Amino acid sequence: MNNPLEEDVVLKLAALEKTFEQGGRKLQIFKNLSLKVEKGEIVALVGQSGTGKSTLLQIAGLLDKASAGEVIIDKKSTQSMNDRQRTTLRNEDIGFVYQFHHLLPEFDAVENVAMPMIIGGHNRSEAKDRAAEMLRDLGLAERLDHRPARLSGGEQQRIAIARALVHDPKLLLADEPTGNLDPDTSAGVFDLLMGLVRDRGVGALVATHNLQLADQMDRGLELKSGKIVPF
Repeated sequence: MNNPLEEDVVLKLAALEKTFEQGGRKLQIFKNLSLKVEKGEIVALVGQSGTGKSTLLQIAGLLDKASAGEVIIDKKSTQSMNDRQRTTLRNEDIGFVYQFHHLLPEFDAVENVAMPMIIGGHNRSEAKDRAAEMLRDLGLAERLDHRPARLSGGEQQRIAIARALVHDPKLLLADEPTGNLDPDTSAGVFDLLMGLVRDRGVGALVATHNLQLADQMDRGLELKSGKIVPF
């Protein structure tokens, strides 16, 4: 039976631990780390370089496994899932945005955005129609058939955002999503990202070094000494 107090929780990390082997020694990155992100909530994740923000996002996104603890996505425990089940859940419920757009250079804007839906088994034509519609909404109507090399940095990152959200995920994980852009472009892309997340009711965990951007989110968390503290 679901806990009514957690009905809107789309990401729950409970008692998470992560340990690496380094030079014959064990290096503990996280110790008893816990956090929650609710539907429609935008949470900033800050912390000094090397504290493990990217590692935490990879674990939350089921791209890496914790040494101990539990990752729950939209009330689904992933602890006992096999690799196929984790991949299916990741493709259906999670969207990713990175500092570098990671667009596929041989595909145009529509094809890049449609890719998650096509991989997820959607009809190719319908996926491309959905992608084109989303790109038009983002002001990229004249860039639909352009490949990444013909696009500006801001346009590429907008396409990456569209790709992350086109399949209506429950959770968005963003790792320095504007860190590779100039300040003016960064502000515009950030506003766009936040607007889309709020409009769609997606829960978002956004790692950033930019404290001004962090202050604009609903709340902030700091990764410090392997634990989460309010920011």
